[in-house]
Amino acid sequence: MKKKIMPLIMAAVMIFGAVSAMAQDNMETIEATGGKFFVNTETGEIASNEDSITEMTIPAEVKGVEVKGIAYGALSDCMELKAVNADENSKAFSSENGVLYNKDKTQLVKYPEAKEDESFAIPETVTAIGDQAFIQAYNLKNAEIPEGVKTIGKEAFWGCSRLEKLALPASLESIGERAFASCGVLAEVTVPEENTAFVSADGILYSKDKTKLVYYPMAKTGEALKIPEGITVIGTYAVAENYKIKALAIPEGVKTIESYAFAGSEEIKGVRIPVSMETIEKGAFAGVNALTDVYYDGTEAQWRQITINNEEDGNILLMNAQKHFGQENPVNTDPNAVYVFVNGAELVTDQPAVIVEDRTLVPLRAIFEALGAEVDWDGETRTVTSKKGDIEISLKIGEKTLYKNGEAVEIDVPAQIINDRTMVPVRAISEAYGCEVGWDGGSRTVTIEG
Repeated sequence: MKKKIMPLIMAAVMIFGAVSAMAQDNMETIEATGGKFFVNTETGEIASNEDSITEMTIPAEVKGVEVKGIAYGALSDCMELKAVNADENSKAFSSENGVLYNKDKTQLVKYPEAKEDESFAIPETVTAIGDQAFIQAYNLKNAEIPEGVKTIGKEAFWGCSRLEKLALPASLESIGERAFASCGVLAEVTVPEENTAFVSADGILYSKDKTKLVYYPMAKTGEALKIPEGITVIGTYAVAENYKIKALAIPEGVKTIESYAFAGSEEIKGVRIPVSMETIEKGAFAGVNALTDVYYDGTEAQWRQITINNEEDGNILLMNAQKHFGQENPVNTDPNAVYVFVNGAELVTDQPAVIVEDRTLVPLRAIFEALGAEVDWDGETRTVTSKKGDIEISLKIGEKTLYKNGEAVEIDVPAQIINDRTMVPVRAISEAYGCEVGWDGGSRTVTIEG
């Protein structure tokens, strides 16, 4: 089981808040089914709870004090909670079928974590989904958000582990931080064209002018992520906790990576950063534990001009990674292009990779050098010979046989000349050197590890 950075932080905050709340003298204990919760009689807020609660009713008042709110973090770790009801005399809250709303039902306040419904239609009266409203609702697969909803609060759907897709309404104006974090099977978020704040493409959410990446769903396929051209800002938590991405390419034009943008995406091994980068905010690469290489398009002096916030060592992994300066990695905007990443670094050549008979071919010298192998070309015999460690391979142009340490290996597509470049089958070459090769058809990406 993978260690999740954000959930651990959240759990620590919740536990600390609960302990602190119960230690105060102004806490009043309220009995509920399966446990207790605690009301702060100074603020009139539910301050904390026992996580064993299965059903609760929020009183109208406690000791003459109106109960009018829920403190941030309270009722956010109740994994057995199936219903939250409001006293009919409450001036602040109302409830229906175990779901809590404000009194006039314009804000959805709390959807219980253990509510058994797989699908839930939010009432049409609702215009705001509150902070942590659906947090860790682990049975929920589909949430129908009606037209009229304008705001989605912070961590509103955090940890909804079975939520598969989300359709946002045209009326939506704002989304709080980490609204969709830790939604492990969420593959797409869409919004109608008439929405004035956001736009979606291929299930990815952007600002309306498509200059800011707002959210990249955790369940998007592909081990390589190439941020689209035109983006200038990668938003807070935009690609956090993605356990599939191993290689990351950020194109020229991006100026800012906001706080925790890639936090917890622990499989990213290599990242390409453009000369246009100006600011990398705190924790942007926190928990990106596999990160070993940074490919920067500019010089070392230019790299030093980037403002990198390393508060509490939040970007220490980025700062300690091996830097490769002066990379010439033009952004390929061809929709039919094939992308090749070797150990997290994008392989960019003057002759792009091509597909021949369902096999990807790349320039021979580029792939051998990327794999750390020596390469030699014999023009008379039209033979490529390469060596890495105790492995030597050779192949001739036009032949479907590759020789590994003298032993013949049949290959599907021969090496061949394309646009005056000798092209070799990338999978056959890489696997001959013991590398793992992956292919993602959706993003047309080859990933090589080893």
